[in-house]
Amino acid sequence: LFLCFNNFFQGFGIFTNKEFHANEILLEYKGEIISRKEAILRHKKYENEKKGCFIYDIDFKGEKISIDATDSFSYGRFINDSAEKFANCRPKLLVVNDLPRVFFFSKNFIPSGTELRYDYGDSKNQEWRKLENYKSPFTVNEVKESLFVGKAQSIFLLKIL
Repeated sequence: LFLCFNNFFQGFGIFTNKEFHANEILLEYKGEIISRKEAILRHKKYENEKKGCFIYDIDFKGEKISIDATDSFSYGRFINDSAEKFANCRPKLLVVNDLPRVFFFSKNFIPSGTELRYDYGDSKNQEWRKLENYKSPFTVNEVKESLFVGKAQSIFLLKIL
C-alpha cells in the first residue's frame, strides 16, 4: 500500500500496489483509545485549532469508546469516504489481547493502483458525496493524469507497506 496526495479538496488517500481479493486484511486504524466523552472534547479542540480530526468511534464490551489517530501517522486514517455502493473496503473490530483494534478488509477484488475507500456512515456531513468526481475510488493514473476537476497539479507518493 502507499500514501498518495489526491488533491487539495480531499487530501491524502491510500492506494494499493498489488491486487487484493475479497476479505483480505489491508491495514489497521491505529491510535489512542479514549472515552467517547474525551472524543467529543477533542473534536471541539481540533476544530478550534483548525486541525484535521481522525477519530473513529466504536462500541466495545457495551461501552462507547473511540480511537484517536489524529496525532499518529496511522495509515488507516487516510482511507477516504465513499458511499457503501462505491466503497471497496470495510472496517472490522477485532479483539487482540483483550483490546479493541480496527482493521480494514477488502470488500471485493481491488486492482493494483486503486484508492481504498469505506463508508464513513455519516452521509449528511460528507459534502464530497454530492460531487460526481469524488463518488468512487480513484486510480493512481487518474491522480497522475489529473483527469478530474479538482485534482492536484503534482503527485506525492510514499510507499508504506
